[in-house]
Parts: sequence; C-alpha cells; structure tokens
Amino acid sequence: HTIDALRKLLPGAFFGTGQQAVLLAVMAVAARSRRLLRRALAGADAVQIPPAVRRLSLVSPRLLDAYLQHAREVHVWTVNDRELMQRLLAAGVAGIITDETALARKVIDRSDSLTGA
Repeated sequence: HTIDALRKLLPGAFFGTGQQAVLLAVMAVAARSRRLLRRALAGADAVQIPPAVRRLSLVSPRLLDAYLQHAREVHVWTVNDRELMQRLLAAGVAGIITDETALARKVIDRSDSLTGA
C-alpha cells in the first residue's frame, strides 16, 4: 500500500483520517461498537476534524474519548472562538487550527500555566 510505503519513508510523520473514517468512527460510537471503531481508525495517528458537521458535534467528550482510544492525537479545525479553544484543550485535543493565532497563543499560554506545563 502507498500508506505503508510512506510510513517507511517518513517514520515520524502523523497520518490522519479521511472523512469516511471519521463518519464510520462517529457511527461506531453511536452504535457502541468497539470493533467498528477500531476498524474505522486503524492506522490513524491523528483524527483531524472540524468541530461539527451541520449540527452534529464531532468533538463531544464521548467522541474525543473514543478517538483517543485508537489515535495518538486529535486536531480540530478551524477554531476561532476562545471558549471553544479552551474546552478543546481541556478535553485533550492536541492541535487547534485557527485563523486567530494571537488569540490561540493566549489561550494556550493560559492553559499551560493552569496545568503547570
């Protein structure tokens, strides 16, 4: 497979999920199927998602916990709201993609000072 070849060439790279894998993961969590969730996120190092699709949250505590059972990190895009940034960081999201870098830096610095990081 191409992914296997890329993993050998780029051993430190993170490989994310596609839309289909995220949809399957959300359905697996709704169905409470660990097997389907494991299959949906197989080979993914990071789940990279928007906060929501239409009215469906992709970053609920239950979903974040499920993603992190099978992927090393969760990255959320595009987050420009202070409160959402704070909630995502507190929930264990490792990466936030934003248009508001100065705001994100303040939120991250505050989060680090609260956790002692």
